Amino acid sequence: MRCTAVVTLGIVVLAWCGGLVGCHHSMESADRAQPTEKPSESARTETTSVHEQGSIWPLVAQSAIIVTGTLDVPVAEIRRALASKEHHYVKFQVQVDEVLKGHADRVVTVCHFTQPSGFGVSPAALMQAHGNKAILFLVETSEEWSGCKRYFAGHSPGALESVSPEVLEQVRKELSEQATTLRDFNQLFPPKDEPLYQDVKRLIDATTNKDTQEQAFSQLEGLGVKAVPAMIMLMDDRRPLGVSSISLENRAVNAWEGLRNYSPDVVADALDAILNQITGRSFGSIHNGGSEEERQRTINGWRIYLYHVKRDTGGSSTTATIPSPKYGDTSEDGYRLSRMARVQKRRRDEDQPS
Repeated sequence: MRCTAVVTLGIVVLAWCGGLVGCHHSMESADRAQPTEKPSESARTETTSVHEQGSIWPLVAQSAIIVTGTLDVPVAEIRRALASKEHHYVKFQVQVDEVLKGHADRVVTVCHFTQPSGFGVSPAALMQAHGNKAILFLVETSEEWSGCKRYFAGHSPGALESVSPEVLEQVRKELSEQATTLRDFNQLFPPKDEPLYQDVKRLIDATTNKDTQEQAFSQLEGLGVKAVPAMIMLMDDRRPLGVSSISLENRAVNAWEGLRNYSPDVVADALDAILNQITGRSFGSIHNGGSEEERQRTINGWRIYLYHVKRDTGGSSTTATIPSPKYGDTSEDGYRLSRMARVQKRRRDEDQPS
């Protein structure tokens, strides 16, 4: 299956195999095929196409760490989990050759859930990578959860790729372009060019007051895609919210609860949740709070997203089609990472002096 996103009004409205699907952090149950020991040719083609199609920018933007190295994968443990259908996180190690983004030790431990999901890095692909050199795109949490801090980024099979000069060149080029975009962001997106800038700013200001916060969130979400540029432009805002709470309609297929309830601490955290609700994109997990490093990475990811939307639509409101992931973060890892973030937030709150 291949995903596309239709860009209308300069913002991505995501489609999955012809129809809209729901949003973020639900337990995905469809299309769970057992993998063979080697990935199928179609899976290999899809993995390669992520880079060949020039759509590597989301993975680069979503990654806290990008490394090359040799993998030591617990193949027998993964096979037992697949055979028994008793799935869990496995840990594997990477002997790092080169750090392309972020910070990493010579040996990096990564965790991956054994259950096949129909998207993301498959257990078969991970087993096949054992003993081989690869490039890995990783996210990193601020605190360990059951000994895990690093996971594959982007819910894309391209998060694990064989090392080749072509892929390395593409990654380095994209990293350079993203650094330039972030450096020049304020010049690329001046407030005077954004019609809803002042309206969105007024609503964001209202989120810092407990009496007006809930209505302001509702109005921001109600503005929809046309307000996304202004929200991203104003996202770098660490002011505390009036109340550490936001509830959004859960649009996920087979959602097990009607609302997505989060506990953001500051304006940037809440805007991350609203932007994900509107666009289906995810560039971090700060909707339940996070470290300053996590916040900056997430804000940077949204800024890169806005730049690419503008570039791919020629800077206008024309309609274009660009490669895109599935609407919302519906993977098992996404659900678990969100749950981890909530637990980590509770721990941070408990550690605060009364």
